[in-house]
Amino acid sequence: MPAYSRWLFFFAAFLVLAGVIAFAASGFAPRAKTAIMMGTLTGAIMGTLGYLSTKTKLAKPALGTAIFFALFFGSTFTWRSIIAWQNIDQKLYLAILLTVMACASLATVIALFKMWPRSQKAITA
Repeated sequence: MPAYSRWLFFFAAFLVLAGVIAFAASGFAPRAKTAIMMGTLTGAIMGTLGYLSTKTKLAKPALGTAIFFALFFGSTFTWRSIIAWQNIDQKLYLAILLTVMACASLATVIALFKMWPRSQKAITA
C-alpha cells in the first residue's frame, strides 16, 4: 500500500476519533451530535479517498480530490476554531480540538503534496 494511502487512512481515523472526543467532551449533549456526525462523515470521505488511492488508475484523481477536501476541511476547522477561541469561556475543549484538526488538515495537504506520485511507476510500486 502506498504511503499516501496509509496517510489518508490515518487522517480518516483521526477525524472520526476527533468527532467522538468532541461529543464526549460536551458531556454527550444531544445538541452535540453534529460533532460525531461530522467527524464520521469527514473521516468516511477521507477513508474512501484513501481506498481509491490504492487503485492504480484512480490514484492521482483520488489524491487531488483528497487535497481539495483536506483544504476544505482545514479551512472549515480554522473558521470554527476562530469562533470557538472568541467564546473561550464556554468551550475551551472545542477551540483546542478544532485547532488540532485544522493543523492536521494542513499537515495532510503538505504530506500529500510531498508524496504525490511523479510517475506511473511510483503509483504501481
